[in-house]
Amino acid sequence: MKVTLPDGMIIEGSVDQIRKTLEKLGLSGDGLFYNSGSRGLVLIKEMQSLHLRNAILKMYNQWVDSLHRIVEPKEVVDEILDGNTDPTFVAMLQELASREE
Repeated sequence: MKVTLPDGMIIEGSVDQIRKTLEKLGLSGDGLFYNSGSRGLVLIKEMQSLHLRNAILKMYNQWVDSLHRIVEPKEVVDEILDGNTDPTFVAMLQELASREE
């Protein structure tokens, strides 16, 4: 797998190697990349709109499913009011919202 960072730097290796390298560079990759089941690690800004939409819905459904594992009703309410704060999810929403129709 090969990933090109926004500044043009290219990192090549397995997903785990790329993540470790990003961490060493002080980057988490959250909000920058999405680990696609079909395409591997991809730069969010380079994702096609339909792919972004599908990834957002997948992550949203996973978040909703996670609410079913919370026992306390008050905690469920708190989680829903806080929303899904996952940095990758938020970055994908922002990217898709920023695109013109």
